[in-house]
This record gives sequence, C-alpha cells and structure tokens, in this order.
Amino acid sequence: QAGGGEGGPRYPEGRPVESIASLSGLSRTRPGLALAMAMFMFSLAGIPPLSGFVSKFSLMAAITDRREWWILAVAVVVSLLTLFSMVKIWMGVFWAPPGAAGADGPVHVEATTGLGAPVLMVAPTAVLVAATVGIGLFGGPVYDLAARAAVDLLDPTAYLDAGAGR
Repeated sequence: QAGGGEGGPRYPEGRPVESIASLSGLSRTRPGLALAMAMFMFSLAGIPPLSGFVSKFSLMAAITDRREWWILAVAVVVSLLTLFSMVKIWMGVFWAPPGAAGADGPVHVEATTGLGAPVLMVAPTAVLVAATVGIGLFGGPVYDLAARAAVDLLDPTAYLDAGAGR
C-alpha cells in the first residue's frame, strides 16, 4: 500500500494511489517530499547524522561490549539489507520516470503551499525532519540522559530517599 487514505496521494480522477510504483517521478513534482522521505528512509537504515544512527550505534556498541560477534554480524547484515531496500524504494518512487513500472499515470496531491503539498502535510513533516536530524546531531546527550534514566530505574534508592525527605 502506498498510503492512499484520506488526504493521501490520489490520481486526477480521485481514486487513491494503491502501489508504490504509481508514485514514480515524484522528485520532479515534489522535491521537498523526496528530500524528507530520503531523510526518514536513511535514518531507518542508520545513516549518520540521522537519529537512526544513534540507536544502531548504541545497539552495536552494546553487542560489541558483550563480544557477541555472530549477533553483531547479523545486525550489520540486516542494516545493509535495510539500506538496500530503502534506496531501492526511494529510487523507484522519486527518480524513476513518471509512469514507470506499470504506474497508472500521474498522481495528484493538492498543493496549498509553495512546497507543492498541503500545509497539514508539510508542517508535521518539517518538525519530524528537524527532530530526526537533531537527535542524530545531539545523540550523545540524549543517550547519556537515557543511560542515566535506565540506571535510576534499576536502582530507585535515590528516588525513594528524595520522596522520603532523606
């Protein structure tokens, strides 16, 4: 499914888009969407400086600390397969010529901003792109905060002492 629900991309006659191939060529009509989608897909694949890198790095560092080499190998292979599939989808949707791969014709997304997409699509997407990049760039402090929270959850002595006024 390509997400042809209410507010999603539609064909000019109003029918919702039902396949990824139908979205081919969107880099020409929606370059901002192509860039945002690339950010999210590459974050999912764990590419720095995006937020997905922080989690994958933390996971692989923990696996390395435990010297579980076969688990590390599986994690690396899965990461590479994820990257391959994200690049394949992104290339097919945004860079394939319009009408490629059996697409049913041009897709219509009602444009209400200068970016060629509805405001209610652009605003949350921009916030999420900023968060994805921000977490990727400032992952160290976020990771330190999460590690501190994990320690406090496992040893609630300080919390209990503060609550009892000690």
